[in-house]
Amino acid sequence: MSTKTTAPAAMGLPERMRWALEHAGMDQASLARHLGITKGAVGQWVSGDTESIRPVHLFRAARTLRVEAEWLGTGDGPRTRTERALPDVDVEVCRLVAALPENARTALLALCVALMRRE
Repeated sequence: MSTKTTAPAAMGLPERMRWALEHAGMDQASLARHLGITKGAVGQWVSGDTESIRPVHLFRAARTLRVEAEWLGTGDGPRTRTERALPDVDVEVCRLVAALPENARTALLALCVALMRRE
């Protein structure tokens, strides 16, 4: 049984952006700061004043918000890496790692690399 899900096709950019911001626990201003753009630019994505995001901002926003760029830009495919992952253990590991703060994820990655090198 697969745990993969996709968002409804009818979900537009504003709804995807609102979902992604909530998923990441961020507001428009903090996303704008992370991307080095104005809050107004992010506001246009959320309000629907624009129908697309420039690719450079799309990929950086998706990475910052921890969602899949294809889903954020088009609505196609899984919303998150967790939804894309294999079921069972992989999903649980992805869910737990995604919940960690960025510095803890970085430390965990370093630990995993060190453990792999010991093998």
